[in-house]
Amino acid sequence: MVWKVAFLGLILCNLARAQVPDLGAPFITNYETEQYKAASQNWAAVQDRRGVMYFGNSNGILEFDGLRWQLIPVPGNTFVRGLASGPDGTIYYGSNDDLGYLDVSPTGRISAVSLREAIPKAEGAFNDVWQVESCADGIYFLTRSRIFRYHGGKITALLGKYSTSQACVLNGTLFYADHEKGICLLDGDKVVPIPQLAGVYNGKHVTLAPFSRNELLVGRITGDFRRIDLSALWDETSQRYDTTRPAPTDMVQAFPTELDALLKESQATLYRLVPLGPDAFAIATIKAGIITFDRTGKILRAINKDGGLLENTVTGLKVDRSNNLWASSIAGISHIEWSVPQSLFGARNGIDGLSISTYSHKGRQYVGTFQNLFVQVPYRYTLKDDLPRYVALKDSPREVWQLLEVEGDLMAATAGGLCRILGEKVNNVPVPSYALSLGTSRRWPGHLFVGLLGGLDVFKRASGQWILVGRVDGVKENIRCITEDAQGDLWLSTDAKGLLRTHFSGGKPTDVVVHSLGPEQGLPGLTDLLASFYGTTLYVVSPKGLFRAAIQPWNAEGPDQTRFSPDLVLGKAFSDPPTTLRAMVSDGKGGFFFSTSDGMVWAIPVTDGQFQVINRPFQGLPPLDVNQKVYVHPNGGVWLPGKVLYRVDPWASKDYDQGFEVLIRKVVAKTNRLVFEGTHGREGTAFSSKRTVFQSAQGKDEIPELPYSQNALSFEFSASFYEKPGTTRFQYLLEGFDKDWSEWGTSAFKEYTNIPEGSYRFRVRAKNLYGTQGQEGTYAFRIHPPWYRTLWAILLWISSGGTALVGTIYLYTLKLRRQKGLLERLVDVRTLELKNKNARLENEISERQKAEKTNVALIEDLQGALVKIKTLKGLIPICANCKKIRDDHGFWQQVEVYVRDHSEANFSHGICPECARRLYPDIVK
Repeated sequence: MVWKVAFLGLILCNLARAQVPDLGAPFITNYETEQYKAASQNWAAVQDRRGVMYFGNSNGILEFDGLRWQLIPVPGNTFVRGLASGPDGTIYYGSNDDLGYLDVSPTGRISAVSLREAIPKAEGAFNDVWQVESCADGIYFLTRSRIFRYHGGKITALLGKYSTSQACVLNGTLFYADHEKGICLLDGDKVVPIPQLAGVYNGKHVTLAPFSRNELLVGRITGDFRRIDLSALWDETSQRYDTTRPAPTDMVQAFPTELDALLKESQATLYRLVPLGPDAFAIATIKAGIITFDRTGKILRAINKDGGLLENTVTGLKVDRSNNLWASSIAGISHIEWSVPQSLFGARNGIDGLSISTYSHKGRQYVGTFQNLFVQVPYRYTLKDDLPRYVALKDSPREVWQLLEVEGDLMAATAGGLCRILGEKVNNVPVPSYALSLGTSRRWPGHLFVGLLGGLDVFKRASGQWILVGRVDGVKENIRCITEDAQGDLWLSTDAKGLLRTHFSGGKPTDVVVHSLGPEQGLPGLTDLLASFYGTTLYVVSPKGLFRAAIQPWNAEGPDQTRFSPDLVLGKAFSDPPTTLRAMVSDGKGGFFFSTSDGMVWAIPVTDGQFQVINRPFQGLPPLDVNQKVYVHPNGGVWLPGKVLYRVDPWASKDYDQGFEVLIRKVVAKTNRLVFEGTHGREGTAFSSKRTVFQSAQGKDEIPELPYSQNALSFEFSASFYEKPGTTRFQYLLEGFDKDWSEWGTSAFKEYTNIPEGSYRFRVRAKNLYGTQGQEGTYAFRIHPPWYRTLWAILLWISSGGTALVGTIYLYTLKLRRQKGLLERLVDVRTLELKNKNARLENEISERQKAEKTNVALIEDLQGALVKIKTLKGLIPICANCKKIRDDHGFWQQVEVYVRDHSEANFSHGICPECARRLYPDIVK
C-alpha cells in the first residue's frame, strides 16, 4: 500500500478581504485502483464493529482492513451506491436492481446475500438503490420509484419516490426529499409528508444532515442553506415526530455561510453533507472537492485536487470512529486525518525549498527558507483560488536563519546580513555580513545583537533605521544562538567552541569581557550546544541530554565559577540513555518543547515540580535539524520547519488512547490450502442461522483441525488503525511453539514450518504510532498427529503386535516341538552309542586291570632291582691295594666283575696317559 501526504491549504474567507488563519492542510492518504484492484468510481462507505471499512464500488463492495483490500462481488457484479450498518452490526447494501446484506462463511469468507426474492413480486421492478439507512423502524432502501423497508424478516414497499437527494437519520427517524411530496419522514411503513417544510425542497438536489438533537441542516443546490428546528414536532412519550402538531413560524431559518455565493449548480454542485463532530461540517461537491465549515458558516478548509485530493468530484463522505474523514470519488478513495492536530504548508502553497525559520508578525506568517523569505498573502476563497498562498518577498534574502521582532520591527538574520522586513518588502541593513542569529539585552534597549559567521555585531535603532554600532571584540566564533540572562549578559552558542559568556564592562555595548565555558565547567563537549535561560536557570541542550547551571556572579579576576550538571528534573527523560537534544522552547504555560534526534517532545509541569514528557501530538513527523528553529505561535500552535512547514496544536482535543482491534486476516497451510479468509462471525438478530455480525473473536466452532501433512502455516494480520499508514508495529507469539514474543516490527506476515501435533494459539499484538496497543488478535487451531502416531494407529500397532507375538509364540512352539523330537531321536542314538562305548570301556578297563597286575609285578621286580641299584650306589668295600670289591657274601671280586654283576654296565680296557708314562717311559715321553 502506498500512502502520500497531500499538501492542502486552509480556506477561511470572509465576504470581505480576510486573513487565512494559521491552520494548515491535513494529512491525506490516497488509494487508487492500483491498490484496491477494482473500478475507480466509489460511492458510499461504512465501518463494521471491528473497525474494518467497506466502500460501495462500481464492481461491488471493497473491504479494507488498514493493510489489505479485497473485493466482495454482489449479484450481477454491478455498482453499489448504498451501504449501512444495522442495529446488530449487520451490513446492508443497495445496488443496481438488487439489495441485500453481507454474510460470512465458517472459513471466514464474506459474501453478499441478495434479498431480492423477499421483495413482493408486484414491486420487483426498480433500478438503482441510491441510499441505505438504518433506523429504529428497520432498514430502508431508497430508490427513485419506491422505498423498501426490511423489518422483522420481511420486505415491504412504500409509496415514496426518492429524489436522489441526501437523506439522513435524526433521533432514529429517516428524513428524505420525495420527488412528489417534498421533505418527508418515514414512520414504519408510512411515508409522512411534513407540511411545515413545504418549499424547503425546490425540486432540485438537496442534502440533509443533523445539526443538533432536533435540528436539521439543509443544503440546496441553489447555494443556500436552511436550518430546521423540529423540536415542536417531537413527542417525547412516543419518541416520534408528530407532523400534526402546530409548528412555530420560525421553524425554518436561513443559515448564511461563506459558501452561499459559490455553491451554484454551474460551479460546484453540493452533493453530500456530513457533520464532523459537534463543531464542523463537511460538504462533498461535484467540481470543487470537499469544503468544511463551522457552525457559524465560516469556511475552515477546502480539500480538492489542487491540494492533493484524487478528484474534485466527491460522491461520498464517511466519518469513522476516530473522527477522520473518508472521501469516495470517481478516481479512488482518500483518507483525511481530520482529527490529527497536525497540518502542513508546502510547495502547493507557494513555499519552495527547505524551510528553516518561521515567525508571526502583525497577523501575517513569514517563512524563511534557503532560497527566499515568504509571507502569507491575505485573500478570499474562490473556486479558482482555493489554497492559501505564500509569496516570496521582492529582493528576498537567502538562507533566512532567524526571524525576531525587535522594537516593533521584524528583523531577519540571513546569508546577506541583517534585514528589516516591512510587510512584503525587504530593507537591507547595509552591512554585508553573514548573519546567523539575533538577540537583545535589557542592558541595552533599542539595540540588536547579531551573531555572525565569525563574530558579533551590535546595531542600534535610530530615526526608524538600524545602524551598525560596531563589532564586539574578543568574539571570533560562529554564533548560532544568542540568549540573555537575568542580568542582561549574553550567552553565545558557537559551532565548535562551547559557550561564550559576554559581560558588559563599559559604557558601550561593544565593551564586553568574554568567558569561554566547556568541559571544564561540566558541559558534555564543545559542539552543538544551545543555551536557553528560563527564570533563574540556564539550560543547555546537547548531544548528551539536558544540562543546567545556576549562573554565578561575574568574576573578572579569575575563571568563571558557573558549573553545569545534568538536569535531573526536565532532563531525566533524556538521560537514560542519553538523547540528543537540538532545541528547547517554552510553551508559555510553564512547559517546554524539546527538539530531539527522535522528534519533538513536550514536557508538561505536573505536581511537586515534576514534568510529564509526551510526544503523541508530534508523532509521525520527521525530527528537526539542529539549525531549524522551533516557533511557538502566541495564539497557539507549534511550527516546525523542514521539507514542508508543519503546524501542530498539542493542546487540541484528541483521544490518543482510543482502542482498535488486531485482526487475523488470512491463514494458509501447506499446498496453499486456505484455512481462514479473514472474518469471524456470529448470528445477529436480523437473520437466523446467518453469520452477519462480524467480529474479531474466534468462535469455538471455528477452530480448525488440520492433518499433520498441513503442519506448515502462514498468517497475515492487520490492525483497524488508519493514521500514518506504515507506522503500526506488530508482535506475535505461537503458544505451544514459540518461547517468547517476537520483536516489534512493521511486517504483518509470519510463517511457521514443521509444527508438531498439538493445540496452538497464534497471538498478535499491535501498537500504533501513539504507543497505544490494540485489542489482541488470536487464532486457535489443532494439528493432528501423523497417521502412525494416531490412536487408531497405536491400537493397530498393538493389535498387530499382539497377533505377531501370538504367531511368533506358536511358530516358536512348533519349532520347539520339532527340535524336541529331533533331540529325543538324537538322545536315543547317543544313548546307544554310549552303551556301546561303555561296553568297550568295560573291556578296556578289564584289560587295563590285567595289565595293571602285570605292571604291579614288574614294578615289584623293578623296585627290587632299584634296591640293588641303590646298594651299588651305597658304601662299597674295596681293597686299598688291589682294588677288589667285597660282595654281599664276603667274596672279593674284581671291580669289573662286580659292576657287571650289579649293573648293566660292561668294561673295556685301556691305559691312561699317566700310567702309560709310568709303565712305558721309553715309549711315552
